[in-house]
Amino acid sequence: LARLREAAADAAGADGAAITTTIANVNTDGLHSSYTSQLSQPMTKTITATTTRTTPTTSIVELGSGIGLASLALALSSSQSPCSIIATDGSPSSIRLLNENFDRYFPKDCTTTATNNRPSAYMLEWGDDTAIDSLLHNQHLLCGKYPDLIMASDVVYAHSAQRELFHTISRLCPPQHKHGRVVIAHRWRANLKEEESFFEMFDNGGFVREEVGLEYYTRDNSVYRKRSMMDMKYPVSLFEMRRS
Repeated sequence: LARLREAAADAAGADGAAITTTIANVNTDGLHSSYTSQLSQPMTKTITATTTRTTPTTSIVELGSGIGLASLALALSSSQSPCSIIATDGSPSSIRLLNENFDRYFPKDCTTTATNNRPSAYMLEWGDDTAIDSLLHNQHLLCGKYPDLIMASDVVYAHSAQRELFHTISRLCPPQHKHGRVVIAHRWRANLKEEESFFEMFDNGGFVREEVGLEYYTRDNSVYRKRSMMDMKYPVSLFEMRRS
């Protein structure tokens, strides 16, 4: 987790110390994925960097949240701007871990400003229209409105669930939701053609897709830009999709 702690602190700026503490003590219960942690950093950094200069983001849904690293980091880095963050997963064990981690760092009986951004955990299986509708109309979460942002990291590896994942995203960000956006961080594996076919669903499904370039700073503070994180065994890409 040392790599993620450093990256999350850089992404959060002044709130880095709080996020470092969170990542250091988050309960993984054996479900932690090192690739998910590495992907959470550039995704969170991009979201926090672009939210301030685009349409205000008041609601965020994370898909395939696992232990909630991305939702936690985003919630802490957005402590000055109240936002509803909903971490979803289709696994009951993940929902338990999500609630434990959120309760640990956002106590329900605490009245500080940070608790305004306490994420919520929600059971959601991809492709389940009933569950999607229940989320959209939940009076304590989205209240009948579409989320401003949908985010996910390292969720495309399960090829058998790609269509269900795309269907879920399309229901949460339908064609009429013009200011909604989707941010997905993906680690490329062996079957590049099959993985790319998932992102091509957005190209053919009424979305505009862009691979986001990120700025990284070297030790001497000189700036360089790269589109994929090549310092891992396999490259990582970060995609942002909007309705056309």
